[in-house]
Amino acid sequence: MTDQSTDRAAQAYRQGMRRLAAGISLITTQFGRRRHGMAATAVTSVTTEPPTLLVCVNRQASIHAPLLAAGRFGVNVLSGEHDMLPPVFASPEKRVTRFDHGEWYERDGLPLLRNAEASFICDVLEHRTVGTHSVILGHVREVPELRATSRPLIWHEGAIRILETEA
Repeated sequence: MTDQSTDRAAQAYRQGMRRLAAGISLITTQFGRRRHGMAATAVTSVTTEPPTLLVCVNRQASIHAPLLAAGRFGVNVLSGEHDMLPPVFASPEKRVTRFDHGEWYERDGLPLLRNAEASFICDVLEHRTVGTHSVILGHVREVPELRATSRPLIWHEGAIRILETEA
């Protein structure tokens, strides 16, 4: 492929992925005494036996090395009331104050978001490099947050939206 056709394919890929509505989660970990977090849409279930999640983390992200070093992470699925959190957790300038936003608590040494749609505590099973990212498989040890009603926060067409469920 020529550079021009590669650029067109990459642009078409990005545009196509904008059409894929995805839940927004905050991936969190703690290494030493320092908390780390990032906003992510690349989170998915792999299997229920054993319960396993897949998360994709850019290798340049500040959470990447601490997450792998800690060997564990939290996945906090965001609710409509958390619409202010993704920009905070996506901004490198706000890295130091990320956990000043939202209501956080610690469970098994991981920061978890109170009133998340769901929160998962995961141990890293394995990871591999694919392009710019690490694809990380996590064994789900516990689900300490699980809301009774659901209003998930999603990312679609480059914007944060709230998925309203019918009563």
